[in-house]
Amino acid sequence: MTMSTLHRWLALSVALAAGPLGAAPDRQAADKEDTANMTAQFPAQHPYLALTPADSARAKERAAQFPWAKKALEKVADDARGAVAKPLGKLPEKGDTEHWSIANRLQSVALAYGLTGETQHAEWVRDGLLAYADVYPTMSLTNGRCKVFTQSSLYEAMWVEPIAQAYDLVADSGVLTDEQKAHIEADLLRPTVACFKIDDFENDPRIRDLHYRCYNFQAWHLGAVGLVGLALRDPELVDYAVNSPYGFRHLVAHDIREDGLFWERSVGYHHFVLNALLPFTEAMLHCGVDLYHFTVPNDRAKDEDCHCVTDVTDQPKSLRLMFEAPFYLGFPDLSYLALGDSDRGPLHATWMDLIGYDRYRDPKLAWLLQRDVPLSAEETRSGRVGFLHYYRYRYRYDQVRLNGQPVKWERRDPTFELQGDAITVE
Repeated sequence: MTMSTLHRWLALSVALAAGPLGAAPDRQAADKEDTANMTAQFPAQHPYLALTPADSARAKERAAQFPWAKKALEKVADDARGAVAKPLGKLPEKGDTEHWSIANRLQSVALAYGLTGETQHAEWVRDGLLAYADVYPTMSLTNGRCKVFTQSSLYEAMWVEPIAQAYDLVADSGVLTDEQKAHIEADLLRPTVACFKIDDFENDPRIRDLHYRCYNFQAWHLGAVGLVGLALRDPELVDYAVNSPYGFRHLVAHDIREDGLFWERSVGYHHFVLNALLPFTEAMLHCGVDLYHFTVPNDRAKDEDCHCVTDVTDQPKSLRLMFEAPFYLGFPDLSYLALGDSDRGPLHATWMDLIGYDRYRDPKLAWLLQRDVPLSAEETRSGRVGFLHYYRYRYRYDQVRLNGQPVKWERRDPTFELQGDAITVE
């Protein structure tokens, strides 16, 4: 499945020093903050979900300063120009997974507009969003769970997240009239939450489905509702995503198990859940709410008979546990059990670890990032290392550079031993 995710810049300032891999998670060293300001402060101007005006300005400054950043910016712009040269045409039929591809292209081109200011990009995204706004009200609601798709609410949520981000990136670009913005908000964005949001937790038949309570589906539901709420500046939708009976608060308290692994006990699903949540948690941070350091008491009061019972204490929990858990599941070669549609590993650095280190400064994540750069050699050569805010919504290395150049970690030895390169931050 094709997914897009967002994140803020990473400031990595450590050398190749490894944290212990065999110890248990330090729960006492985890976030000590038991309460958090949960009221989102909506900026007066879009964008603020995936990218902020300050991010865009800094991106341009870095492109002017560093040749590799300039090359990467040109690559983003070239990709977007290639996309806008091809009209979207008629939207696919209901249930066609091509809708994912369209949503991700809308998001990618919208990002290019945010970084370059090229009006043609915003216009192309506008036309795509308006096309969806025209047809979305005519689509039937299948089983109370999806409209663009027929398969499941998961499919729908994976489409909604990039759609909401794309709108946020172009909403105040000047290419949308007030009437067009109202059309997109009223006929596209707001109605999407009906697929995920439950108002009657006693009688709505969907609540009897664990996918609306504890599974990875619900993480995507919450991400979709939360991003739409933020894009619409709707505090009730944002509050639902965080505080409803099966909202983010419940997910942290109950679905993140005591060992940090997600409810479904699969490393694959564990990472899939982070894919769903991080676009929302990053956007919330842009709106003044830090969900990364929000801690809640353990919740073992319900649904324990529906899956593996693993929690035995009432230690508080936070999202940080999800970043730590994979370190304690691996074998000496960093592979792990292939359970529940999961691969076997080995554990390697991803964009999620970049975000995790940016938020927690965990030395384990620093070690993993430094041993395994999450970019291929081809991507490195094409200028995708270290670019600006993020590239392809996945990889980000702000300030990670050596002598003004992007840092590259290479494994020349067949045994994959580290080369000992030091990393400094200017």
